[in-house]
Amino acid sequence: MSFDKSNKKNKHIVDWFSSKTALILEPVAMNRTTIKKTLINFGVNKDKFFIPETYIEAKELIDLQKPEIIFIRDIIDNDKGIDLLDFHVKTIPNRLNCGFFLISNDNSPSISCIVLDTEADGVLTLPFTGTAINKLIGGSLAKKYSPNPYIRMVEEAKAKAVEGDINSAIEQLKVASDMNKTPVLSNYYIAKLYIESSNEAEGEKILSENLELNYKHYKTLKELAKLYKKQSRFKDQYDISSLLLENYTLNPEQIPDLTKLSIQNEKYEDIWNYSKVFSKVKTQSSKIRQFISAGLAICGRFMVKTNRIDEGKKAIVKSAKLSNGKIEILKNLVHSLHQIGDKESAQKIISDYTNDNTDETQLEVLKFEIFAKESLTPQTLEKGRALLKSGVNTIEIYNIMIEKLVKGNVKKDTIIELIDEAKKAYPEANFPELD
Repeated sequence: MSFDKSNKKNKHIVDWFSSKTALILEPVAMNRTTIKKTLINFGVNKDKFFIPETYIEAKELIDLQKPEIIFIRDIIDNDKGIDLLDFHVKTIPNRLNCGFFLISNDNSPSISCIVLDTEADGVLTLPFTGTAINKLIGGSLAKKYSPNPYIRMVEEAKAKAVEGDINSAIEQLKVASDMNKTPVLSNYYIAKLYIESSNEAEGEKILSENLELNYKHYKTLKELAKLYKKQSRFKDQYDISSLLLENYTLNPEQIPDLTKLSIQNEKYEDIWNYSKVFSKVKTQSSKIRQFISAGLAICGRFMVKTNRIDEGKKAIVKSAKLSNGKIEILKNLVHSLHQIGDKESAQKIISDYTNDNTDETQLEVLKFEIFAKESLTPQTLEKGRALLKSGVNTIEIYNIMIEKLVKGNVKKDTIIELIDEAKKAYPEANFPELD
């Protein structure tokens, strides 16, 4: 259902849009046309549009022309549309006077977290219809058309903070809190400004009191988790993060931090759930993929150690699939499988999941390590010397050979001879000393 700007009930909305300029950075002409027509129907003058072709041009136009309404594709070549949001906020600090929307192919639930985590007003998911964009604009900007006095004061205070007038911003937020029965939003911004001003104790106190008013207020929970992380209070951070995940969709960008946190608190099973969320993300970050892969490797190791063999193997295989051939991860997976005597699966990890990104030298070292565990001392020495001659000349090869000699109760002179050879090859390295 389209917006009826001739309806007198919508006059305040048309008035809001009529004073605005708009910028649309979207590569598909049909999409640009639909967005433009919709904004014109809401009241934007047809001559007040900027249509840049590149990210750099869009940034320059925001700086010079200061368009209030932005529609921008989330990925533009190697740039991210969301990266222009902070720039837009600095350009127009009072967000009651503007709107910022991302256009995205990603229709996973986690994309909605962008609105919760930032000053973005909404995400327009591709492909979209006229009805969808009408609903997005109408709903996302509703509080801006005619804000109540409380919201107006909060937004004005936020603008002062962006401009650097922190004390004035805090005082105005306190006034706003006094005029509202449940001033969760204004209290949150007061606490945030206190924390940013190095008054962490007062900030934490206000945030904790906020949770008594609304125990699942997103911004309050996020700020507390951030504070606890800074203070290395990992148990508190984990508890708050768990409450967030119980009530809100996981933002994939948080996965690296959450993975570390789960490991620090030995909550390895959480990592499996993060991997499920990540698997639904359309545009997958290689950095996050690597974090999940490494986290699943630790999760798998924990599970096989605690006799949850099937679950552990499942985590290990998923880790391998996400590893992109990273040898450090594959090495951990192979070690975990050898711990439970599953040599066949360990070999399958090596054969199926190494690729052009795998460090060939370290792969040969890993293969030699496995060979040494399964072979007699003479065969291990023969294989090790062949590798050294072939160019796989590493400290690890020497260490594996020395360890094999020591465990094999070989004559002391033979071991010392090999250690001396290793020291000549790597004089800076620390090799074992025999009594």
